Amino acid sequence: MTIPFLIVLLTYLAIGLGIGILFQFFLRKPFIGGIWGYTVVGVLGAAIGGLFDLLMKDHWKYLLNLFGQVNIIPPMTGALILAWMAQGFYNAKDD
Repeated sequence: MTIPFLIVLLTYLAIGLGIGILFQFFLRKPFIGGIWGYTVVGVLGAAIGGLFDLLMKDHWKYLLNLFGQVNIIPPMTGALILAWMAQGFYNAKDD
């Protein structure tokens, strides 16, 4: 029971860190906390995407699975969307 949970947790942490690296160093988008702020937002987005995957499991059984445990497309999509929205709110211009 603990090994699949650990694989999912480490996958979500890796996705969050990847989102942090992507937005901080490659896209050069400023955000509160820098890479760590983006990592936290990425992990939260990955968890939301994972929850969406859990709710819609019957509809996409054959998408990419990591080690037969984790469907990485919904967590990556959730992390990207949440990080994009967070940096948009953070960098919004006040009129």
